[in-house]
Amino acid sequence: DMDRPGKDSHRYREAGAGQVLIATGQRWALLTETPQAPAALEDLLAQLAPCDLVIIEGFKSEGRIPRIEVRRTTNTEPPLYPHDPNVIAVAADHAVDTTLPVLDLNDAANIAAFIVDQLGL
Repeated sequence: DMDRPGKDSHRYREAGAGQVLIATGQRWALLTETPQAPAALEDLLAQLAPCDLVIIEGFKSEGRIPRIEVRRTTNTEPPLYPHDPNVIAVAADHAVDTTLPVLDLNDAANIAAFIVDQLGL
């Protein structure tokens, strides 16, 4: 974690800085405050360098994104897959009653292969 309490960058943000740039020898990050409204996914994606795949967590209200729903036995929220047509598979640590592909949550290689196959990479 590059920005945490006690670091100068954290104090700058707490003092009201709109942006803070953090850099180390191996990485850099630009933190931008958005107090009025969360940044739109489209605007965030525009900040990325060209790539073949973007893995997005959250943004459940974005309707055009194919998604793999993660279900754990400890989940208490109702599943999305019965009502969300953008869910293309379920990754779970237990049996799931669905016609969608169910992927073993503990088998990262199989999940990656599914994604590669779906995207034709």
